[in-house]
Amino acid sequence: MMRMAFRTRPRATVAAATAPRLTQGETEVPVEKKVVVGTVVRANFRGAEVKLEDGQVGYVTAEEANYSKHQRLRSGYRKRAHREDGPCLQEGIKREWVVLREGDERGPLLSAAKIDADLAWERVLQIQDICLEANETFKVKVDSFNTKGVITSVEGLRAFVPFSHMDQTGWERDEETGRRVFPPSKKGSDIEITIIEADQEEVKLVCSEEEAIFAKAMRRIVPGALMSGTVRKITDYGAFVGIDNTKCSGLLHVSNISQVHVNRTDDIFQVGERIKAVVLEVEENATRISLSTAELEAEEGQMVDDKEGVFENAEEFAKIFQEELLALNAQAAGEPEDEELDEDY
Repeated sequence: MMRMAFRTRPRATVAAATAPRLTQGETEVPVEKKVVVGTVVRANFRGAEVKLEDGQVGYVTAEEANYSKHQRLRSGYRKRAHREDGPCLQEGIKREWVVLREGDERGPLLSAAKIDADLAWERVLQIQDICLEANETFKVKVDSFNTKGVITSVEGLRAFVPFSHMDQTGWERDEETGRRVFPPSKKGSDIEITIIEADQEEVKLVCSEEEAIFAKAMRRIVPGALMSGTVRKITDYGAFVGIDNTKCSGLLHVSNISQVHVNRTDDIFQVGERIKAVVLEVEENATRISLSTAELEAEEGQMVDDKEGVFENAEEFAKIFQEELLALNAQAAGEPEDEELDEDY
């Protein structure tokens, strides 16, 4: 689960195309909207009055009170506000508003939703950067689903997770189509996702649960980590191993199979064989991963004579290898070895 520190970006200009159509007697709206500051002085379920710093009193409808309400009232869920919703805004709130149009008998028509949307998209784009750069993931709640995927929200923006990008483990199959069906019981539950597409102009936000699983696995591929995988290809110089839950393969070089000399890779492994190995080295973005089974041997040559025994005790010897790596890294960094503290310390 990631902790996100958002960078400050220049505020996006609210385009004139988002403004309501002008009626007779109203003044023309400029291409770039004016942003004003005002305080909510009165509110009900239909809208609110806002006193601006220049003394004018403007009006904001319930639909434009905030972006979440804007999305809900624009969706098929509900087309208009209802009394049971309560006041659309809290009185006393002071904030920025966009002037949608001038000349209304109630004063300037204002919107908070436009500003909220821009800020939300700024945050979403920053989250996307973090997801891409650091293989980060985050949890969201399943709000609803349709025939193509799951509906959720990220920073208040409506987001879509296609079924093709979901972990379908445990889903039942439809008897007629043979396709796996999303369990209705999962509505309201949490899923862990990452952002794969974010386009403010197209108002398109697509996420993936499968890519999140991949990203989490990628975060674990570090020197010393124990990996499980399947032998995908055998060459004269080693075996390529597909690492579980990733799209990556690591090279188990023939010299890293055992602490004794191995003549041929295919003397030890076959394509399709399941193995365990520790990571020796990882290049940036996991473009090249070096693996070793020699570090998992209890004694020299065990991979040649008893590789099943090596894999059975892999966790134990991987831990020893990790401790050795930590000691080497500490030594390389010039850190002093641990010393016993004085009793009076």
